[in-house]
Amino acid sequence: GNPMARIGRLQICAALMALTASSKDIRIWYKDEAGRDPCNTTTGKDNIASAWFRAVPVGNGRLAAMVYGNVKTSLEHLQLNEASLWARSYENDSNNPLAANFQGCFHKARSLLVESGGWNASAVNQSIYLLDECMLGKPKSNLGGQLPIANLYLDFSGKVPKAFPQKNPQKNAQKTLRKLSETPRDLVNYTRGLDLEEGVANVEYTWEEKETRVPPGTSHRRGTRVRRTRVRRIVFSSMVENVTVMHVEISGEPQEISLHLNRTGDPNATSQVRKLQGRLGAQLEVFGSLKDPSGLSFHTSVRILTGVYSEVRTSSGELILSNITRALILIASRTTYKPLFGNVTPPPNPRRACEEDLDAAEIKGYKVLLTEHVEAYKTAFGSVSLEIQTETATPDLPTDHRLRQFRQNSTAGILRDPGLVVLYYQYGRYLLLSSSYMSKAPAPAACQGIWNKFMEPAWSDPLTLDINLDMTYWHAHSSNLPGVAIPLIQWIKLLAEDGKRTARETYNITEGWCGHHQSNIWGRSTVTDGAWGVWAMGGAWISRQIWENYLYWGDVLYLQETGYPLLRGATKFVMSYLFPATLEDGSILLLTGPSNSPENAYLLQGEKLGLCMAPLVDSEIIRELFRNTRLASEVVGASTRDKQMLDNMEWILERLPTRSISSLRPGVLMEWLEDYEECCPGFRHQSPIYGLMPAGLYDPLHDSKWAKAAINLMDRRLDFGGGSTGWSAAWLAAAYARGFNANKSLKMIERLIANFTGDNLFNHDNDPYNSVFQMDGNMGGTAGITEMLLQSHVRNILYLIPALPKEWSSGYVRGLRARGGFQIDIFWEVSGIKSVNVRRTHHVVWPGEGVDKDEDLCMRVGSVTCDHRFQAIMTTSRSGYSDKDISMAVNRGPLGAWWACGRSHWFGLDEEITINFHCA
Repeated sequence: GNPMARIGRLQICAALMALTASSKDIRIWYKDEAGRDPCNTTTGKDNIASAWFRAVPVGNGRLAAMVYGNVKTSLEHLQLNEASLWARSYENDSNNPLAANFQGCFHKARSLLVESGGWNASAVNQSIYLLDECMLGKPKSNLGGQLPIANLYLDFSGKVPKAFPQKNPQKNAQKTLRKLSETPRDLVNYTRGLDLEEGVANVEYTWEEKETRVPPGTSHRRGTRVRRTRVRRIVFSSMVENVTVMHVEISGEPQEISLHLNRTGDPNATSQVRKLQGRLGAQLEVFGSLKDPSGLSFHTSVRILTGVYSEVRTSSGELILSNITRALILIASRTTYKPLFGNVTPPPNPRRACEEDLDAAEIKGYKVLLTEHVEAYKTAFGSVSLEIQTETATPDLPTDHRLRQFRQNSTAGILRDPGLVVLYYQYGRYLLLSSSYMSKAPAPAACQGIWNKFMEPAWSDPLTLDINLDMTYWHAHSSNLPGVAIPLIQWIKLLAEDGKRTARETYNITEGWCGHHQSNIWGRSTVTDGAWGVWAMGGAWISRQIWENYLYWGDVLYLQETGYPLLRGATKFVMSYLFPATLEDGSILLLTGPSNSPENAYLLQGEKLGLCMAPLVDSEIIRELFRNTRLASEVVGASTRDKQMLDNMEWILERLPTRSISSLRPGVLMEWLEDYEECCPGFRHQSPIYGLMPAGLYDPLHDSKWAKAAINLMDRRLDFGGGSTGWSAAWLAAAYARGFNANKSLKMIERLIANFTGDNLFNHDNDPYNSVFQMDGNMGGTAGITEMLLQSHVRNILYLIPALPKEWSSGYVRGLRARGGFQIDIFWEVSGIKSVNVRRTHHVVWPGEGVDKDEDLCMRVGSVTCDHRFQAIMTTSRSGYSDKDISMAVNRGPLGAWWACGRSHWFGLDEEITINFHCA
């Protein structure tokens, strides 16, 4: 069978075994509509931006919606997305034909940089000019991004609106958040939110209308009666069916609801409305084609099913429902997207496919749809629970108020709200699951997940390979989200296919594949944007996720059929791409380049420049890639067949530029091959620490010299204002955790939440009202918190609570996953770790030097206050042990931490081991 489908099933089985403990109530909730922000007094566009950062997201990997929850302040709005609707497209002749000429500009640019020794600004500028002329593909920039497919507006005010937002915003820009005329009714007991335990958004409120009684034949009033009508709305994108569902339930007086569907900003889209045949209800539709090279056709259908006594009528493209006590609204969207490689065939007719999706959902009905969705969602999401206990109670406040209090406390330097950290952590898991669910997502999650609202996305919203896409999936396995990495792995296969052609046509390299700093849903691999885009390490960087996927789940067949061929191809390209430079002593140094240290620049002869040869990050990427390829070859039995390649890899590793310490910045890791003066000492990008995080090539216990130099680099950047974006702060949080620095890691998490988080907990660039959603910041935050609690980047070592802040005085985490096939529960208290449960759910072959069948599995126990003696007592139910309590070998290791080691065979497959820790 399909190895990717099989590994998804194996991962889901593991998640089912983890559903042994229920999490505390984890939800985002508010007492105000998204259209009413009591702390934002702006109007117009600013208020629209504010409302979006107060709406809540739902998604199933392919379909998505932003739910505003509006009732009285403005129209209810569901922004609808379909993950395969991408602007622009791959073009058949996307590589520049001038690039591969051996006498062409790429090799001239490389020669200029090498011959100048990297110290001639004029040579660098000449190289930039040459690369701009010959290396950029077609189009030169803006690869496109995922677009919104439609907007569904609903008026729940009880009054028929005079004008819904139109598809052409130039004609009706100010009506997008139209203020409804006042009604004689009062809106009370309003709440809305997002239940992270069930993956369901909800809106609940009551209409109160006072009625004065006047007896017949008299003008005297005889009292006032209050009529109450309770309205409950549920919205979710089904994890089982191909629909987004809204269910409206009204208790009390029947209501009138008006609906309108359009594609705001697309004058070429067509909208229509029609009544259903043979049953009460109607259907809204919007459809069209993108007017760009992709030419994708799209279709969205909204089917409304009403009760027996309801009335349905249409007026000027609007749908008006009267006498409503309940309504089921089903939303389906399809496009004609098709990958360029493989045998995937898109729906030949998006409208017909939408009809099939709607028919299948309608047959099941609301209760079955909700039950199936919640069961599937809980299976994937409910495997991890986290609780952090402190002396201060978690405030019972709406999320927006709680976030503002968190910001104020952060500014004042007082104890924060650890419960909000837990909520942020789980929210990151929710976002990744909802935008990359394995059975539905057509591509990996982009910078804005699958919730981009813009017709012209910021930065075009591509798939960015120099950190953002990798960061998005850092916690995919460790936070136990089975199968969410599968869309990424499938997409890397597309990138590799296209990357073979780019390697051949751009670099004249006939073996292997490459990628650059940006790509799109079609897996485009060519150079884009400018000379800074001439960075051929993008494919090698993202290929680390291939080996990660194996290390957690251990599917050898997947590695044989998919993983190893991809790693081998990335390695083959790098081996041919490296350039030999002869040093003064006659030795050879192998260099990458022309290249860049992603997004950063240096100062040379008074100029700000970025182009260079062999920045540190390139060599670190190659070291990790070669390590992963070598280990994978041993697992799949290819070490003999590929012996020459593996031998050449070792020869190359010996000749890569070594890590260095800057002489200009003592103790700090050197970013470039030359010790340049920094242009931006507080720069946001942390690429020089790639070896520490994410690669795990070193840490304070292994090559502590380089770990210290990397930490010094981070400290320096913070001193100069670094961590200035959400994803940058998240990267620092995870890296400080790798450096066992709990205090600084927590500060970065708090900075991330306090400075770069909207009211709906979306990470943003800087301004909650006028900024851009950047989901990688959320993902990096969740990964950073996971790294504070558990690390497993070193073979046969589990780092337990390696960076636990003292503020998190006691608590537990259940269901985390560790490389090697383990599932881990950790419990701690004020004195340190209390106990750990270890279950090996998958047998993972993880080759290493001197492998012994009965090796030790060691646990480094952080945050322990025992001064003299520490005990680790293991309890197992495994047959064959007469004494069920086994004392593990304990000793004090480097950096003062306690270690507990046990024989690897003690941890059998699917057997849970409990280890209790004590000071003695």
